[in-house]
Amino acid sequence: MRSEWQVRPLIERGDLVRVLPSVPTPAADIYALVEDDGRVPRRVTELIGHLAARLPARLSQGA
Repeated sequence: MRSEWQVRPLIERGDLVRVLPSVPTPAADIYALVEDDGRVPRRVTELIGHLAARLPARLSQGA
């Protein structure tokens, strides 16, 4: 079992074939863990914000 976003290109090329497409798969949340000491670099904070804003739409494409 793999994430669709990870294998979608392989499925589209025909390198992989879906089996049991009617079997539901569990949701897999994505978390960002950082120290809670106020010393998180701005680039890390910006990356987390970017991913939080864009990943939902990216992951739902083709689902």
